[in-house]
Amino acid sequence: MEEAFKINQKSSKLRNDSAVQGTNDSSVLSKISAAQLGYCKDDYLAHFASKKARRSPLVNRGYYIRAKLIDYVIKEFLHQVSEGHSQIINLGAGFDSTFFRLKDLSLLANTFFIEIDFPDVINRKINLIKNNPILNEFCSDLETVKEINGNKVYQSLKSNLLLIGIDLRNSELLEAILKSIPQFNENLPTFLLSEVVMTYMSVKSCNGLIKWISETFTNCVLTVYEQINPFDPFGEVMCSHFNKLGSPLRCILKYPFEDDQKKRYKNEGFSDVFSIKASEFYQYCTSDKEKKRIDDIELFDEYEPWHLKCSHYILLSATKGNFCSEFIRNLYTNSKPKIDTNKHLNLIKFDSSHINYKPYPIKFGSRFGHSLCSLGSKLFIYGGFGELATDPFCKHLRLASVEEFNLEQMNLNVLELPVNSLGDRIFQDCTTTGENSMVVTLGRSNPSKMFESIVRVNYLENNIQTESINIKIPRFRHAVCSIPNSGLFIYGGKYYDETTNTSRILNDAYVLDESNNLKKVFVDENIITARHSMCINLWNNFLIVSGGLDENENPLSDLILISIETYEYRKISLNKVGGANFEQNPPGICFVDLKKFVAYEFDVPNENRLMLVCHQSHLIDKNNLLIVGGGAVCFTFGTHLNKQPSILDISKCWSEISQN
Repeated sequence: MEEAFKINQKSSKLRNDSAVQGTNDSSVLSKISAAQLGYCKDDYLAHFASKKARRSPLVNRGYYIRAKLIDYVIKEFLHQVSEGHSQIINLGAGFDSTFFRLKDLSLLANTFFIEIDFPDVINRKINLIKNNPILNEFCSDLETVKEINGNKVYQSLKSNLLLIGIDLRNSELLEAILKSIPQFNENLPTFLLSEVVMTYMSVKSCNGLIKWISETFTNCVLTVYEQINPFDPFGEVMCSHFNKLGSPLRCILKYPFEDDQKKRYKNEGFSDVFSIKASEFYQYCTSDKEKKRIDDIELFDEYEPWHLKCSHYILLSATKGNFCSEFIRNLYTNSKPKIDTNKHLNLIKFDSSHINYKPYPIKFGSRFGHSLCSLGSKLFIYGGFGELATDPFCKHLRLASVEEFNLEQMNLNVLELPVNSLGDRIFQDCTTTGENSMVVTLGRSNPSKMFESIVRVNYLENNIQTESINIKIPRFRHAVCSIPNSGLFIYGGKYYDETTNTSRILNDAYVLDESNNLKKVFVDENIITARHSMCINLWNNFLIVSGGLDENENPLSDLILISIETYEYRKISLNKVGGANFEQNPPGICFVDLKKFVAYEFDVPNENRLMLVCHQSHLIDKNNLLIVGGGAVCFTFGTHLNKQPSILDISKCWSEISQN
């Protein structure tokens, strides 16, 4: 029985190791996809794959930011050591092409480059190099120089390259092999890289490796790129994905957040630890010109999942020795922005204890990027991406249906509309314009197919009438608000230009009256910047525009007050409000007192897997906020949909506000 248990343990370990090695093959194809489209330059990676794959724009961006982050640190290291000798050790290198790229750039003249991975992976890589004339030209003298218990060591003296086939969990054997190589020197400035590698190791094995590195090298930087934040909906989908692959993220639950990771490396012997989230790097360290270049490569309209993905990955550098600590400290310090404390609006934050969550008893609205409006006690949910309420197979698709939910009678009805009257729109708007009427405006189907039309819907019992009007201002992710006695105010959004195959962010505004006359109105571009994905509401005689993304994909942190009488503009600054942002904690519910110029933000309990992204909300009464829909495509990991509406009891929030 004991022997059988040991065999099962061994076979389980082998399955896990094989699954981890399999992530290398998938990752290589994704990197190739990004490189071939021009996101990043890599002329060598394609030689390590027998096939090619075109990944989605979201995945291409994800691998772009991964490559940029690692290059950001490794090239700075090489710049700092350019006048002396150094070492680079790529832990779990897989089919990574970093050596060939850097060699081609003449950056490795005095650098001893070491790659380490499972024996099977290294053996496959050696065969690929030897059988490819372009790769082999760099290291034609590559040969086996050592073999211990099946762990082969290959070396090219010509290129100063060493490849070691070994399990990283065996640090004692790894140390013995390294110290047997004459070119290896633990006292040289050494850059060690773990690119989504150590996260697959057990906590004990991983910490053992980290400790071995801190004790072995006197002047080093260990740079790690891996996942964080496992407890929110995106993080849960991410962890579930790797569990299904058989390669679970073994350390993330023990060290879930950025600060936990930094303390970990300190505890294992490193002098200083610095980190930056991928989201921070893209926002603060990527030029506007580079962002524009990336945006022009291919159509992209997955901003919320992009921000979520980037907020779940960090680049961390742990250092030993004065030389490495100093330049890494400067590198990371310069990458973080100075916080602007000169806000015009005072923000007071509260924890999630003030909000009570309860699921709504009826399931509907399982979608995101949709619109919602109310007529009396009825809610109408239209468009977006998600699941049909009547589909037993829960197939994901763009939706052309309208779900009608009666809040009083608690029943759901899927409306039968005239064929093709609305279309399968996403990121459109739906606004109530009368007792029995609403207007659906613009939106898109795919990012290159925009709608130029509005559809007026008159709703009477058992009689639905629709009228489509082409207003010829195509856009999506815009904002619409009904102005009494004037019509619909339509502002901003995103536009795709088929002639140039590029998109642009709009900063224009129109008023559409009841007779479908469209009038362009003044926009003060000195006060309000072009944006999309914002909100707009009516308050007294003002339209209030809040949030959104600017043309450089930065989350906007302002409120714009627009007079509906004079179209004068006023700007009020505050912290991020709503949707997806670059912070560790997702935004909560923000109450803004425009008379006192005070904002109160309350965290939302996240143990209920509620993703407050691309959702819609409806205030049932002063104390109860209904959340309908919401969710996102979670990178390559799957899709999260809020399966049923939720009610957030905000009565305690009002009590707290009244006391301030």
